[in-house]
Amino acid sequence: MTKITRFTMADMLVCPDSNLVKQGQNQVRLTPQEMAVLVVLANAAPLPVTRLTLVNQVWNDRIGAEQLVSRIIADLRKKLKDNARQPLYINTVIKKGYQLLPKVQFIETPQHSADFSPGFSLEKSAEQTRPYQSTKRHSLFSLGSGNLVYAILSMLIAVTMITG
Repeated sequence: MTKITRFTMADMLVCPDSNLVKQGQNQVRLTPQEMAVLVVLANAAPLPVTRLTLVNQVWNDRIGAEQLVSRIIADLRKKLKDNARQPLYINTVIKKGYQLLPKVQFIETPQHSADFSPGFSLEKSAEQTRPYQSTKRHSLFSLGSGNLVYAILSMLIAVTMITG
């Protein structure tokens, strides 16, 4: 039986496999991008995550993705009923990035209980450390086609200007 990793933070159960967050009797559906940002923040908790790290891990260094970070963080705060001025969950660390404030605990559950059920017990789940670690290695060729084209064009323009 395959294990599915979830995590808790404060009074919430976060299920990346279904893009759901359960808080009491309420369920909130996140977009895949919102969930990806939340997972990156959870893996780093309690340390802050830079905007550049979020762009790198969630959007694979896609050009223009940095502008999405603020919108996704705002959408997450709205869905989690958080306040940027007095945060309970997502804190803005000036000149550094964002961090999750509550303690994060990773858990494993059997695959067949992937849906939320009233009898789900966090106490019976096994704790796991940082299951969503990124193992990607980055080089010029793994930047993504848009960034690679941009880098090549920049080099060609520079060489053309130098050689006149």
